[in-house]
Amino acid sequence: MTRWRQRLGEAGAEQMLRATIETGMVMGAIRPGQLKRINVDTTVQTKAVRYPTDARLYHRCRERLVKMARREGLVVKQSYKHVGKRLLMQSSRYAHARQMQRARACTRKLRTQLGRVVREIERQVTKPTEKLAKLLETARRIHAQQRRDKNKVYSVHEPEVQCIAKGKAGKPYEFGNKVSVAVTSRGGWLVGAKSFTTNPYDGHTLAAQMQQLESMIGDRVSQVHVDMGYRGHDYQGKPPCMWTNEEEAERHGRCGDG
Repeated sequence: MTRWRQRLGEAGAEQMLRATIETGMVMGAIRPGQLKRINVDTTVQTKAVRYPTDARLYHRCRERLVKMARREGLVVKQSYKHVGKRLLMQSSRYAHARQMQRARACTRKLRTQLGRVVREIERQVTKPTEKLAKLLETARRIHAQQRRDKNKVYSVHEPEVQCIAKGKAGKPYEFGNKVSVAVTSRGGWLVGAKSFTTNPYDGHTLAAQMQQLESMIGDRVSQVHVDMGYRGHDYQGKPPCMWTNEEEAERHGRCGDG
């Protein structure tokens, strides 16, 4: 399924959704009046990544770097395979026992080992392949980042994963990508979904979502309902609420914020 989704791409997924909407309208399951009022909101597309800790990131990045370097034909004298695994276990046990000074010492050693492997590979190769260059860049970011830095790397195989605040006591953060979803107010039909690689403000995702809506269902939307998180949005198109004539606008009263 992963390879099929990669071959399909974003344009192919949008084409499938567009065909589904058109088929629903031909069958009569989706009425044209249902497409006039749309609810837009954002959520988090969670990724299958483990909770990130510095020790685990250093260890995992060094493992992947050594494996790919040897696959490229490079010679890595010290891979720290057994020593690194031992240090990772010790770091977890010290942290569980609340012996934080010893745990931080193990984490520093893992970071040092990652830096040695990166420098050893850089000395051997001047023009790395695309995959090796991407992994080296991720390794440099992980080695250099500090605890309170912004745009940190939380996963080696998914460096674009963001830490997004959920705002709940049981689960304050989620690790994934922000997704904007558009659903009809009546019927609950999904008519738009767009993923963002960064963590933008909700209001700054409305313009891209409205552009996708126009490509999906055309010029049928008359009202868009959003929450207070969209104040100061970046949508510069048509007003979010439009009436057919002045008499109808007076009858319905003024339109609320879209």
